[in-house]
Amino acid sequence: MRTLIVNANIITGDGKTVLENHSLILEDELIADISNFSYRYFSNAERTIDARGGFVIPGIINHHTHGITTGPLYDGIAQVPLPLARVNENLNRHMLEGTTTVVNVDGLVNMKEVEEANSLTPINVKTCTTHTPSHLKAAKFLDLGGLSPDHMLTARQMIEEGAIGIGEAGAVIDPRQFAFFVIPNVVLQETGVHISVEEAEILRKSLAASPPDEKSANELMARRGITSAKTLRKIVQKGEEYAKLSVEASREGVQTAKELGVPYLMHNAPQTTSLILEFAEDLKNLLIACHSNFLYKPGEAIRVAREVKKQGGWIEIHTGDFFRAQIYFSNHATTLALLAEGLVDMISTDIIGFFWDPIPQILEYVINQKVIDLPKAIALATGDVPKPLPGIAP
Repeated sequence: MRTLIVNANIITGDGKTVLENHSLILEDELIADISNFSYRYFSNAERTIDARGGFVIPGIINHHTHGITTGPLYDGIAQVPLPLARVNENLNRHMLEGTTTVVNVDGLVNMKEVEEANSLTPINVKTCTTHTPSHLKAAKFLDLGGLSPDHMLTARQMIEEGAIGIGEAGAVIDPRQFAFFVIPNVVLQETGVHISVEEAEILRKSLAASPPDEKSANELMARRGITSAKTLRKIVQKGEEYAKLSVEASREGVQTAKELGVPYLMHNAPQTTSLILEFAEDLKNLLIACHSNFLYKPGEAIRVAREVKKQGGWIEIHTGDFFRAQIYFSNHATTLALLAEGLVDMISTDIIGFFWDPIPQILEYVINQKVIDLPKAIALATGDVPKPLPGIAP
């Protein structure tokens, strides 16, 4: 279909260009021509759209999110997949927020599941992979029910079939993720009792205290009818074993990325800072430090970002949930600080407990805060994204 868009201000995505009072022609999914007239006469387009003096931007490339396939959820965890209807809901939400390309970083999905996701909406769905021996071992160790024989693949196979990188790695090294997944699973396996995430977080904090606050942990367990001290020891033991497996898997992923020459997306938060800096030195421009505005205070985020970029790596920020749920983000001080220092290469939604803020909303916010201008903001979600992730989009 040939579509004419008139009366538009076009932001090209190169980080500097705004074409004011222009019009453009689309041939199906591609831009065929741009005219320096607001209203292009005598066009044989089948459809005309009046932009009414508003902005036309490239389709957003969201290079890092979860829950957009019916494959296992999360890195090294392989949680039970989402239902197809929920996957469709997530993809439609991304599409309504301006995304035309989205990358799954639930690294243990297979290409059949990616193809299924591609059939649901017009969005171009890509994937990363964490099909390395240690990641698969970690997923089997937790046994959360999402891993099947169809997922027992290799990273090389996945890359050859179209995966664009290794990742996301290291997420479950973060203690919050540990409370979400590991502790409830261990308690269920040992006692048959379902505990909530909130209860798991209390247990995590009690057992991580120095010295461990076993009194508080035992009181919580007793309220749920669990009286065995053995269960607490099992939580600690299994947690320590899984943490070692997760670090081992992250390091193995680095070597795999180097061997295959593909980008490596690594969870960047205070709990993984030492690994991020180690991997930056090893991987150079193959490393993408994910959500570098997550859980860090501004000064520390800037320090880590500078070290990563000094080695040639890339800095991602994510949108957070400040304008919606406010579970993780109570402000955007770290986001603004990284942008003001010119350290940010791209922006994603990630997942943020499935309550992410839209990319355009955050770009509008940071523009209004005067830390970045409009063309540069749009480039963070469009033209700049293929630089660290070649092949992500046309």
